Amino acid sequence: FQSNCDLINYCTSGNRYVVPHTGNGYAGFVPYSPGSEYREYPQAPLTQPLIAGKCYQSSMYVTLGALSQYTIDSLGIAFTNGAVVQGIPGGTFDPGQGLVTASPQVVNDGSVDLSSSDWQLISGQFMAAGGEDHITVGNFTPNANLTPVFIGLFTSYAYYYVDDICL
Repeated sequence: FQSNCDLINYCTSGNRYVVPHTGNGYAGFVPYSPGSEYREYPQAPLTQPLIAGKCYQSSMYVTLGALSQYTIDSLGIAFTNGAVVQGIPGGTFDPGQGLVTASPQVVNDGSVDLSSSDWQLISGQFMAAGGEDHITVGNFTPNANLTPVFIGLFTSYAYYYVDDICL
């Protein structure tokens, strides 16, 4: 069992979500849940492995989901050898729903406003170790090291949309 993110098609959603950054669709995911390490991570295989020693640039656009009750201060992109597997956060959830311990190569910096309802660019360069064949997007920071901000809307977790993930 692996926690899942939402794939949203703007054309069929009745316009109840945000307008995509580009195109007609994007993904939605939970990067923070208070009181637990529950996480959702959009993830996909790359078309070819990364080359050792080569410099890559990766980017994505994120925006806070309209029903989110929290904002957080850490989102990133991790490139790994093989798909990441989620653990059991404190034994309170099924396997496949916890914090991923991968180290993201690209993370937001202070100029990215993760409390914004406008699309925000997260971008960075990194040197590949070689063989990375999967990309994973999300929050890789334990709750104890986050600074969540309660914004008091509708849901009991942080919820973000992501679009235009590039390498």
